[in-house]
Amino acid sequence: MAVFEQRYPNIKVALEPISYKDKETKYTVESAAGKAPDIFHVHAFSLPMFFDKGFAMDLTPFIEKEGGNKFLEAWYPLCMKLVTHKGKVHAMPGDYMSMVLVYNTELFKASGLDPKKPPKTWEEFLDYNIKLTKAPERWGVAVLGAKDPGFELRFSPFLWSFGGVWFLPLLL
Repeated sequence: MAVFEQRYPNIKVALEPISYKDKETKYTVESAAGKAPDIFHVHAFSLPMFFDKGFAMDLTPFIEKEGGNKFLEAWYPLCMKLVTHKGKVHAMPGDYMSMVLVYNTELFKASGLDPKKPPKTWEEFLDYNIKLTKAPERWGVAVLGAKDPGFELRFSPFLWSFGGVWFLPLLL
């Protein structure tokens, strides 16, 4: 922030920490009232709501000024797809996480599965999890949860992979 303010002394940055659980509500209400911050960070699954309501500025002219497609090469195409609406870039990716499958080879063997052959499709993933589950003491899959950021951050890749969406009627 200090480097930015040194480079642009007429622009002052005011950080306003907001919890993950409050971001979408706060920024939706502020955007509707015309009082949103100039820049804020939300989950990728929240972006379409802001785009559809016209709460996100078209950044394409700024991207063109920085070199257009050459400038965008720094980001993965999937990340750019998430921030693009109707052919225009309305946000910039801030981070991207890779989801990995970690599994216990001993439990694979005990369940009759080959630990050298992890699941490669969603059908195999489901089948393996059924075989690995010995409810209620052991479950085939677990999604790590945390207080902040929460469950939705870790569960969303599974939801989206099956074509699902979050149902947020209060925010629509």
